[in-house]
Amino acid sequence: MAISISAVVVAHDPDRRAMLRDAVASAAGADEIVVVRPYDGAIEGWEGRYRDVRTTDPTLAGKQADGVEAARGEVVAFLDDDDLWKPEKVGVLRERFAARPDLILLNHAYDMIDESGRPLGPGRPANGRWTLSSNLAVRRAWAAGRTAVLRGAGWEADETWVLVADVDRPDAVEVLDRSLTLWRYHEANVSRSHRTSAAEFTAAHARLYPRWVRAETTMLGYARAQGLPETSALVARRRQRLAAFTFLAALENDAGVRAAARTFRDTPGVDPTLRRLAGLARVSPGLARYALFRFNRFH
Repeated sequence: MAISISAVVVAHDPDRRAMLRDAVASAAGADEIVVVRPYDGAIEGWEGRYRDVRTTDPTLAGKQADGVEAARGEVVAFLDDDDLWKPEKVGVLRERFAARPDLILLNHAYDMIDESGRPLGPGRPANGRWTLSSNLAVRRAWAAGRTAVLRGAGWEADETWVLVADVDRPDAVEVLDRSLTLWRYHEANVSRSHRTSAAEFTAAHARLYPRWVRAETTMLGYARAQGLPETSALVARRRQRLAAFTFLAALENDAGVRAAARTFRDTPGVDPTLRRLAGLARVSPGLARYALFRFNRFH
């Protein structure tokens, strides 16, 4: 019997209804479509072909947790409301999860498109993974026991799924170089905030960096609770990222900057460019904020 696939489509903003409709249409090959969103309204042309899950959780990870708990398929594959699946994706998921009964998480490459759907080229992996929501699929029997970790992480769903899988069963994770998703690059993407003014950039990241502090704290806590030692590469990376985001959150919110900068600089193996920024912040937080905006590559 074929592996059953649940598409969990996560929606955020009712202003993106048109993109949501396209996302749902792209997942039509799945055995079920679960739409997790905070607002009402039928998806035109798809009435009766999806299940609505109303959520009060504003975070991406929390909405994905809602979707996992509502899904019925053996495999849950995520899709943001502004992205698209390629037609062959569901078939590839069926084949890979059927071929490997031990597989708990699959991650794959993607291509980028603009707001109108025009191609922008292939996406690039980070640390060997394409960790965007629309490129992740998990086995529901495993994922259902991890939703509390997702809710704790808040906004950072993608890194959390990968971290939990790497902690639990790293040999049961598969990464495909094949592109199966179209990721839409548009004005609401976090990375576009670098194109705004310095004041707007600071305001946006003053909200975003504390979210990542929460996520990194949750992920580090999970890794340590599962017995990973401080000397492990995974724990070291989480500590580096937590120190970095704690420093950046302090910098952009102008609160405890010098202490956070000192802690960051004392963390082994941190990004050398950010280490220099932290040194500048200990002298002049204002100049460091401007430098982060002007030369930022750490979105």
